Amino acid sequence: MSDETNPSTGNLGAALARAAEGFKRFAAADARLERSIARDFYTHPDVHEIGRRMDEIAGDLGTMG
Repeated sequence: MSDETNPSTGNLGAALARAAEGFKRFAAADARLERSIARDFYTHPDVHEIGRRMDEIAGDLGTMG
């Protein structure tokens, strides 16, 4: 462990700040990936047909009993 990241040398604050910055970058990348997946999923033509059929089934089940 280098002196820069060794908590016993008093640079813990700097190490934590770098860790926090790394986490922020990771979270931002994760959010971009999630938006990309959602965009690709919801623009697929079958998704709307599947949703419509699920709504029909839910409606049918609601009237059964």
